[in-house]
Amino acid sequence: MIIRDLNFLDEVAEDKNITGGASTSTTANATAELNFAYADADAVAVGEFTLTRSKTKTDAISKPKASVTYAVAHGVAVAVTNTNVSVSQSLDIDLSIDRH
Repeated sequence: MIIRDLNFLDEVAEDKNITGGASTSTTANATAELNFAYADADAVAVGEFTLTRSKTKTDAISKPKASVTYAVAHGVAVAVTNTNVSVSQSLDIDLSIDRH
């Protein structure tokens, strides 16, 4: 989720009296031909707040004659004070194909 309306966060902070929160989730799966790992982390501090969100996904698929690996990392950061609003995003994609 990308929050584009920064007033929404101020309203939530006032209405719900939120001071902060954090959550993490990790999922991993491995089979004979597929290895999959996924990590998702969220941290929110509301008031004069900072919101950070990052996702990392890595898949490795191995077959007798080919191996495909790719990784995708996406990060969003929002920092707001009384006088300044800062929003930044990053996206990194790596792909490799190895044919034997």
